Amino acid sequence: MPPANDRPGRVAHSSRLGDGREVAAYPGDAPLPDDVRRFFDAHAATNVELRHEWFSLLTQCIPGLASQARYLVLRDADGCAAVWPVLVGREAGALSNYFSALYAPAHRPGLVVADLVPLAHLLRRQAGHAPTYRFAPMDPQAQAFLLLEQTLRATGLLTSRYYRFGNWYLPTAGLDWDRYFADRPGELRNTVRRTRARFSQAGGTLELVSDRAALDRGIAAYEQVYAASWKEREPYQGFVSSLVRLCAEQGWLRLGIAWLDGRPIAAQIWIVAFGRAEIFKLAYDNDFRRFSPGTLLTTMLLKHCIEQDRVQEVDYLIGDDDYKSAWMTHRRERWGLVAHDPRTLRGALGALGQTLSAGFHAGMRALGLPDGRRLRPGEAQAHGRPAGLPQQHRTATPCARRKP
Repeated sequence: MPPANDRPGRVAHSSRLGDGREVAAYPGDAPLPDDVRRFFDAHAATNVELRHEWFSLLTQCIPGLASQARYLVLRDADGCAAVWPVLVGREAGALSNYFSALYAPAHRPGLVVADLVPLAHLLRRQAGHAPTYRFAPMDPQAQAFLLLEQTLRATGLLTSRYYRFGNWYLPTAGLDWDRYFADRPGELRNTVRRTRARFSQAGGTLELVSDRAALDRGIAAYEQVYAASWKEREPYQGFVSSLVRLCAEQGWLRLGIAWLDGRPIAAQIWIVAFGRAEIFKLAYDNDFRRFSPGTLLTTMLLKHCIEQDRVQEVDYLIGDDDYKSAWMTHRRERWGLVAHDPRTLRGALGALGQTLSAGFHAGMRALGLPDGRRLRPGEAQAHGRPAGLPQQHRTATPCARRKP
């Protein structure tokens, strides 16, 4: 086996397997070993939320998370083979929170369930044999989802899948902006033309912040807009500002600000990296809604990402807000895995409840009755079976009454 790492890091647990492999657990409040960090990024190169920087920010900025976080690592003769960022406290499972739009363990291609079973056993030991484990939000079409599910089952856990949220996105490879915009709903195009003229006549301007030169002013403007918006106060605002600074340092930041009379009235945080643009945060001041400043910012940022950044995909991340279908052309879903330990009382009761709930929803669907989940057009037959959901879903839903 080659040297485990260049920078050792602090180990919470390490053990060698009989076949020469090694499993180790690294605490979330200490720097990762260099080989683990490099492996992380090599297997998460198209999504910022799967990189080590993202998980580090979560543990640094959200109180209490660091003490519960572990990075479970499998090494073999070729080095790192898998890394699972997990929580081992009361909420055992994925190292994620409501900021997370996607979670996935990092696996070397070609791994099978037998390779990963030692990691699952290590997870259970580190979590004190918790009754329940949750992993979300995940892509139900991804190999990592199926592999994790089968691995948890192989250790005796009872698993179920559950729906988390819809995810709207726009494939942009080779997309022409003028043709794309001409295909948007008429209400959206008319709103852009009408409010752009009104905003300009009132002296309004749009600014794009993408580096550290105007970063402090940009963060202050975003926070001022957010405080004046309809949104509830952010409990972990430090995470957002830290993420913005990280993105500026890495060249990933696209922070759009709408100004009127020296006052910021709308702001949007986009993350552009590895060929993708993620629309992370957006807000506008309710007092200036007549200018549709959020719509104007989305137009500016989307055009910039398509024409200047030449991204391959734009991702609206979390939720089925109606306005997203006016901009995006495709929809997919994010699901979760819940795994109950039947050898514990709470785990056995949880598994029973999950089974009864699944049977109830299946019966409601069989009768053609609503079961509590908001369905999108054309989903009725696929609801509840992530493996059978369409990869692409088009809709002509008009622009929503509340725009970003």
